[in-house]
Amino acid sequence: MCLSIFINLENSDTYLVSFYLNLQVDSCSKMKNRSEIEIMAAILNAAVSNWEYKTTIMINAGVSHSQLTRYLMTAVDRKLMEYSEITGLYRTAEAGLIFIKKHEEMCRIFPAISDLPEVSHNNYVVKSLNE
Repeated sequence: MCLSIFINLENSDTYLVSFYLNLQVDSCSKMKNRSEIEIMAAILNAAVSNWEYKTTIMINAGVSHSQLTRYLMTAVDRKLMEYSEITGLYRTAEAGLIFIKKHEEMCRIFPAISDLPEVSHNNYVVKSLNE
């Protein structure tokens, strides 16, 4: 399951949230390869309570330095994170907290692929992708 969240900060009353289902990715469970949404959520979660250094965010989110650099730049550009030029620290902004909340809601709404029941179509049994 993949989750795309677009937040329009020009008009603070309007939040456009777009979701789409991709059966090859399970965004709500621990897995080897995380989606872009999962990585962004992990980075945002790493700096929710305090201003944090890049190294701390990198370790807590479980990303490489190059991934962190790319995602932080995107998060700051889209106002999901705040950056202090004085201290060099990052903190999750209000829009980032909304992103995290929507991601958690989607994880509760949609079950993991491995939790989906088997479905039968015309004498064929379709099983989960993990088997």
